[in-house]
Amino acid sequence: MERVSTGLAGLDELLGGGYPSGSIIAISGGTGAGKSTFAMQFLHHGLANANENGLYISFEEEKPRVYDYMSAYGWKFADFEKQKKFMFLEYPPHEVDHFLAQELMIHDKIEELKIRRVVLDTVTSFAVLYENEMRKRQEVMKLLAKLKKWGCTVMLTSDCRVDSFGTPFPQFDVEPLADGVIYLYTIRKGEQRLRALEVIKMRGTSYAERLFLMRFAPTGIELYPNEHVY
Repeated sequence: MERVSTGLAGLDELLGGGYPSGSIIAISGGTGAGKSTFAMQFLHHGLANANENGLYISFEEEKPRVYDYMSAYGWKFADFEKQKKFMFLEYPPHEVDHFLAQELMIHDKIEELKIRRVVLDTVTSFAVLYENEMRKRQEVMKLLAKLKKWGCTVMLTSDCRVDSFGTPFPQFDVEPLADGVIYLYTIRKGEQRLRALEVIKMRGTSYAERLFLMRFAPTGIELYPNEHVY
């Protein structure tokens, strides 16, 4: 099976070499868990180390703000954009439906720029367009079917409510439909909160079923497979 590097040292080894190429990976967690950074690190690694062009679709944050945040890690997405290796598309909450109308145009751009990695942040903003739970599930299913046709490895971020210990509780039925699911935790331990990662699902891949400690470092998120959360 062809693999796509995750961009996190240690995570590739846990997944047998990375994400299965062409899969859809859902990244779920509460506010501040690091979902956007995790996803952008995936894109940056592809651009800087794997010669894989990327696309970021934002339903919340504006491009200048995202670029500013990510520059703290030394990630210069604006430079990749000038080189036509990276594309940033933004759809404010009231314009999310425009994304669906432009799906064919986006597909054409993916082929034109030879994009291999795509991030959609967040699928939650897409799902809230629909009031009925059944309709939400149907539309998310349609969305994932369209993303599959793009032929890229796609990462979706999903907002979750969390309990007092930081355990995520997904709000929408994205996880059963995705090829892979990763939870990002912010766990309360005494007066501190620790960050952790757990692989919940990864089709075609064996993985360790436990939490792994992670931290924000100057160059991005780092994973510590040999350290225990508890």
